[in-house]
Amino acid sequence: MRESKKQMLDGVEGVKTAKVVGRSTLRIEYTDGREAVRLHHTDITTKYPDGRVVLNSGGWMTPTTKERLAFGLPDGWRVYQENKVWYLYRANGIVDPWKSKEIVKYPFRDGITIHPDNAVTDAGPDAKQFAALDKKIRKYVTGYVEKLFSGEMGTPGGGDCRTCSTQVVGEEGSWGESSKDKSHLLNHFDEDYYVPSMVCNAVRAFPVSVAAERMLGYLFGQRDQKDTLWVEISKEQIRKSLRRYLRRQLGLAA
Repeated sequence: MRESKKQMLDGVEGVKTAKVVGRSTLRIEYTDGREAVRLHHTDITTKYPDGRVVLNSGGWMTPTTKERLAFGLPDGWRVYQENKVWYLYRANGIVDPWKSKEIVKYPFRDGITIHPDNAVTDAGPDAKQFAALDKKIRKYVTGYVEKLFSGEMGTPGGGDCRTCSTQVVGEEGSWGESSKDKSHLLNHFDEDYYVPSMVCNAVRAFPVSVAAERMLGYLFGQRDQKDTLWVEISKEQIRKSLRRYLRRQLGLAA
């Protein structure tokens, strides 16, 4: 969703100058000396007067965010994606970081910081932990879709997970959970706890076809007729939407 400069600065204080540098993207100077690149409503890079640069995806680890991060990175620094994981690295002329053993790659997470001496702090966990998390996501989604299509899940309501069912509008027009603490999702994985509101969140953030939406309507008792021709296609689209949603919520590239 494209936003105007006025919309992106709504409620932001201490702005000295703000210049549009891309779609829904601003370069901002603050009166306290900070310099930022802002995408929608998140300062995705912030350079402080002491020279450190802090990165923040705002929970939206999308190709657009990754591209816009480059607008505010110090010279020579890059972010790239490998196996659903973002990495920050200092290029030093290297074009293909995934093929090189000469560079140090720092797993990305919000708050990762580049210091003036090129030291990096607050990096994310190592790739093995990310891979283990993605494996959990895939296993959970498989069980979730089986439960959903069995007709045993029920419908969104008062008995649903409170955090999953309380919604706020996200920065790119999608919906997200009300809490930034996503640890409850890991509890869902461990307990095989499948809540109907989760798939509603997922398809708002990562839409499916009209046929799959109608299938969800049937499964949640909002439609009387089941189109059996679209069952397998709907399953796959819903699986994909759920995987992307959970990856985004838990800090993996969607």
